[in-house]
Amino acid sequence: MRLLSTIHAVFRLSRAALILLAAGVTGGGVMLCLLVLGGWVLTLTGASNQALGGFLLGVVAFPFWLVGAAMAGPPLWAMLHLVGLRGRRTAVTAGSLAAGSAAPVALWAVSHDSVSVLEPNLAAGLAVISVVAATSGAVAGLVVHNLAYGCEEDSDGS
Repeated sequence: MRLLSTIHAVFRLSRAALILLAAGVTGGGVMLCLLVLGGWVLTLTGASNQALGGFLLGVVAFPFWLVGAAMAGPPLWAMLHLVGLRGRRTAVTAGSLAAGSAAPVALWAVSHDSVSVLEPNLAAGLAVISVVAATSGAVAGLVVHNLAYGCEEDSDGS
């Protein structure tokens, strides 16, 4: 009986890891697409060669999505699951807030030098990245919800 319980627990943890991997790949892919699209729009409006910059930024951001899904996803998902917040809106909101707040902090930490003042260009860039990350985080949250709970009725009223 104990062996079956252990096998069941390993299966559930493996399934959760695969769901978070799928959410990380999807969120990273959405972010990559949004950055490339934004780069093309900037190129069409006269900025030189921004499409390549958007692609390169997206390629660099993609592994951060996988790491973020692996590091932040399990405790966030477990907390929401344990308190009974398993609805689609909750998953989308949690994904959006987590990614929208984590991405600019990570970008600022990487690009931040010894100056403690936020320059206007950097602040604008962080705001744009936050919106892009929040959008892709919302999609990742939706992926987690759909893979984990399927088309079940939302249990938290959302």
